Amino acid sequence: MNKTIYLTGIKPTGQIHLGNYFSVIKPILDLLQEKENIDVYFFIADYHALTSHINQENLKSNITELMVSLSTIFYQNQFNDSNNLYLYRQSKIPQIFEYYWILSCFTAKGFLNRGHAYKSLVDNNLSNSKDPDKGVFAGVYNYPTLQAADIFILNTDYVPIGKDQLQHIEIANEIGNKINYVYGTDHFKHIEDIIIESEILPGTDGNKMSKSYGNTVNLMCENGELKKYIYKIKTNFKEEGEAKFPNESILSTIARIIGGQDWYNYYIIAMQNGKGWKELKDILYNKLRKEVLDYHVLYNYYKNNTNEVEVLFHENEKEVRKKTDKRLKKLKNIVGV
Repeated sequence: MNKTIYLTGIKPTGQIHLGNYFSVIKPILDLLQEKENIDVYFFIADYHALTSHINQENLKSNITELMVSLSTIFYQNQFNDSNNLYLYRQSKIPQIFEYYWILSCFTAKGFLNRGHAYKSLVDNNLSNSKDPDKGVFAGVYNYPTLQAADIFILNTDYVPIGKDQLQHIEIANEIGNKINYVYGTDHFKHIEDIIIESEILPGTDGNKMSKSYGNTVNLMCENGELKKYIYKIKTNFKEEGEAKFPNESILSTIARIIGGQDWYNYYIIAMQNGKGWKELKDILYNKLRKEVLDYHVLYNYYKNNTNEVEVLFHENEKEVRKKTDKRLKKLKNIVGV
């Protein structure tokens, strides 16, 4: 029986924060625990990260940090025995980049002209009376084609993404359709997207949690930082015994994101039954603490034994290279090289 293949990636931009965990990683964990007979490929998009021109040492450090964190999270959890997970670095799979070149030869320039990131840079230049190409590099322009290579080279069925990434899936399918048509092949299957509808976890200032805002709470933070995050959330002056409602504090938003629907319902009932704000913060803090605290011991171990993480990734990457090599050879045969 053929397995269903899922693929997703994450850029190495530093430590995983709570927003990353609940919006990107937790949905993948849920897939592995709830589905059967699936392969999940989760990669560190280190070549995609080069579009940001990150400092060399920072990039190396960020990659290692992400390797440690992903190993911790996925090996701390158990999932269905019929499923496989592959963690790997994009840069360790050279077949992707040869595959990418072939795809780029069938990528319509018009699609790339409409790419969100590229178009945003051009529009910003024009609005400031600058040359439209000022500060625009080919890596940003060609980003969707490399993403298509990431996906197609593993014969992916589903790509869990946020709504902002939907355009990249559409471009990938157009590229695949073009090559299928030109060569009369069915090498490229239609990729299905899975839109992750997760809400945005509020940061320490109440705005969207984001590194660019400087308001993140790291997943592997010390217990005191986690407590501070919850206890500094603003509430009104309602006292214990008075009913409280979801629109009165972002405590309810956090509860919905971290707890799931059943637990969220319990939390809202506690609010409406007049629990005091302090007790409501206690409940939320303990729930969040239980979700993430188990990671800390293994994380600290891996952090001090990064050689073991290297071995884990190396073994995964060997398997991924075998699979991508077969797909690359097949595509080269199709196009005649």
